[in-house]
Amino acid sequence: MPTAAKHDVVFSTNGKLALSVCDKSLKPDIKGIARLFDLVERKQLAEFEVRHECPGLGTRIALSSDSRFCFVGCYNVYGIACYSIKDGKEIWRRKDLKAVQSVTALDFQNWIFCGRQDAAAHLLDATTGDTVKKFSGVEDIYGSPLDETVVVVGRSLELHRPFGKKLWTQKPGEKTSCGVYFTKHAFLVLEFDRIRCFNLLTLELLWSYQPVVKTRFFKRFIFNEKARCFQIFQIRDDAPYVVSLDENSGQVLGEIKLPVGFHGDFCLGGTALFNCHLGLLSAETGELLHDFATDAILAQDPQHKNQLLQSLAKSSKSLAELEQYMKSEGFSEQEIKKALFVKIYNDEMAKRRNKS
Repeated sequence: MPTAAKHDVVFSTNGKLALSVCDKSLKPDIKGIARLFDLVERKQLAEFEVRHECPGLGTRIALSSDSRFCFVGCYNVYGIACYSIKDGKEIWRRKDLKAVQSVTALDFQNWIFCGRQDAAAHLLDATTGDTVKKFSGVEDIYGSPLDETVVVVGRSLELHRPFGKKLWTQKPGEKTSCGVYFTKHAFLVLEFDRIRCFNLLTLELLWSYQPVVKTRFFKRFIFNEKARCFQIFQIRDDAPYVVSLDENSGQVLGEIKLPVGFHGDFCLGGTALFNCHLGLLSAETGELLHDFATDAILAQDPQHKNQLLQSLAKSSKSLAELEQYMKSEGFSEQEIKKALFVKIYNDEMAKRRNKS
């Protein structure tokens, strides 16, 4: 059974590990629970508390290249912090960096990009949290996992190799660019309504893809080495799709429709997707491969617990049967009283409706 809460999710560079963060309570606050999952072995590796404001849609969390540390940002208070995955210990925190909007790991230099709303972005040393550089008008920085190439996104798109040595610049499309992806020989710029693919060596435009029908793109695309094609996640008519594009021309090779309400990203080399409800799905069929929402996780999910109580209160069990069942399932005395009260109220209202 999937969790009711929507987890923010981010992945290791190789796509084999997933870090999720969700709220710890029903009320919006800055308390969250982080978990690390092994998507290959299909098991949970770690769990610890963090300061985080959900939902950040995965933009305020990042994993280090060796997956030993994670970086989590807040919007109103507490800024951005680094945590040790092994024991959940807070390594450093920058409370002075308010209104965090994006957290991106740049592996080759061990840097963390911290984008902020209406404030200067900071490039941080991942080990200490110290500021390496401040930016004005920069929305995000995307780094290649293969070399020292980075694309800086701001008023224009700039390609640096290494960082600080600008080799290429272009104006973004009508809408702000919302993602960059690197392969060995090319880089893709994902914009609001189109994708452009450039040669990484010559920096010339190789192809451009713009759907005929109205489509929404997201920061979710990957090169599938097995199928030798690019895969992009998109929304059409409120339905989610995975579309495969030819690596040389950008032509559509095929597509599959996913379960409605999907929010997540590609993993395992493009063969699977991991969603905000902790479900691992096949990117080829949309089939659920594994549900990581264990009983232990569901017990810590306040939204799921609240919905479960409401559901139990509507069951056909008598008050005595319901109380006995909830005790056997480990519900607290307060939770049992709440469910019984709701059941009594529901039963009484049903009687009144039948009389009228």
